[in-house]
Amino acid sequence: MTKQITTFILLTAMIAFTSCGNSKSADTNQNTQTASSQTMNAQKPLASCTKSLNTDMSMNTNAVVSSSGQVDMNWIKIKFNFLSAAAVTSGNTVRFFKWKVSGTQSSLDETALGAQFFDLASGQPTANINNITSVSDINTSRGLYIQLNDPTGAYQVIKAVIYNSNGQIVAQLNSLIPQFAQRSTDYALNSDGTARAQILTAMHPLASVATTGWSQTDYANYFQNFCF
Repeated sequence: MTKQITTFILLTAMIAFTSCGNSKSADTNQNTQTASSQTMNAQKPLASCTKSLNTDMSMNTNAVVSSSGQVDMNWIKIKFNFLSAAAVTSGNTVRFFKWKVSGTQSSLDETALGAQFFDLASGQPTANINNITSVSDINTSRGLYIQLNDPTGAYQVIKAVIYNSNGQIVAQLNSLIPQFAQRSTDYALNSDGTARAQILTAMHPLASVATTGWSQTDYANYFQNFCF
């Protein structure tokens, strides 16, 4: 309990999204659109915030950054913007999972991640950590801290899965875990210079957007909309 309290005191100190990190890849089996806030390292702008959506749900996903400007790879935060009528049926629950891709091989960690509600206005946690969350508890004034338990940043995608009271999947949505390369041309290559798998590059937020002529300011202004 002491470690959890200490961790969330640190989380409430988030003041900016200006840290550097390694670019990430992702895996998805859904048609997902995303957009993200940017930070910079010496070579590439990195995404710290993203938005993903489909016909059943929409959510923003943000990196967690401490007051010292360090990205905590063990945590991200999520805010739901929209849930369909099917998604919010009484008795539905949501669980979060993480994906990773190595070469062309993708794998899902089947252990549901811990999630904790927090107040969007104050950043203060308002509930205990659980790996199953009632959809009825989700509203526009609350966000969720998601405990990735991934200090090396090996996982690259977060999946939200909504189940009905019988345990059947009602809806699901995948989103890249920030931070990742902001430009799709940068994201097309792994850190060692090899080509990233097509399933990953297709998931990049700007994969199908014409960005020729965009300045860094254009990227920053566009992606900043999804930070919270």
